[in-house]
Amino acid sequence: MSNRKSSQKTVNVPPATRRHIANGSLLSLTSVLLPGLNRLYAWWSSAINYVNYGFLDLFLGGFPPTYHTRPRPREGYKPAVFVTGAHDGIGRAIAFTLAESGWTVFAGVRKADDVWDLSRLFEEYTNALKSSSGNKEALGSLAPIVCDVLDQSSIQSAVGEVTSSTAADWKAKPLWAS
Repeated sequence: MSNRKSSQKTVNVPPATRRHIANGSLLSLTSVLLPGLNRLYAWWSSAINYVNYGFLDLFLGGFPPTYHTRPRPREGYKPAVFVTGAHDGIGRAIAFTLAESGWTVFAGVRKADDVWDLSRLFEEYTNALKSSSGNKEALGSLAPIVCDVLDQSSIQSAVGEVTSSTAADWKAKPLWAS
């Protein structure tokens, strides 16, 4: 006889689990059936949707419309947005990207000193864009506005400034602050 240990490993299964598996309990049955039922439901749901779209196409003349929630710039219309924290970081990146896409961006900065910095940075950014792409088409505009989001009077003055500059385009005053 040798003192060699068996190479088989013993797995300790709790008695309750052993009993459920051995008896074919509801728990083990559902753990086997649920993935299959889930796939069956997914197939059935997609089949029903295809039938519904077929009826829409047959009786109403097409599929339901897809509405775009973001307005796109077009001739005579440039959507406007107010971005806070636009002096640096993600606020500046968002403001520059929207202005590049043709939006009128009102960029909120906390201090009056940051207005000149942001204007200079945006001018450098647009000059670099125009020279690198050779594209001379008009970009959107960026207007820095002093707005400290923790000061109610600063917010009110920023809203007044944005409203007065957009009121001529909108024929109404669409902005408010509570």
